[in-house]
Amino acid sequence: MNYQDRISQIQEAQDLLNEAHQLIKDAIHGTGTQQYTKAYLLDHLQIMISSDHGFLSSDENLDKVIERLEEEEEDNEYDENEEE
Repeated sequence: MNYQDRISQIQEAQDLLNEAHQLIKDAIHGTGTQQYTKAYLLDHLQIMISSDHGFLSSDENLDKVIERLEEEEEDNEYDENEEE
């Protein structure tokens, strides 16, 4: 599997997690568990999905994983070009 395939899979996972986030949010709307679930589940899930979450957090997220894969791909390409 090449790096672009890996990145595509992570982006697909992000889309699915965003969909799951919305489904959970819709399911708990107006219930007694809404506030608790938002604070202890949905907010944490949102932080893990992407860097664009609006919280002060340096927690790991899938955008950072994609960035590291892109950097690793560039490093490997540079190394391969240097060997030639």
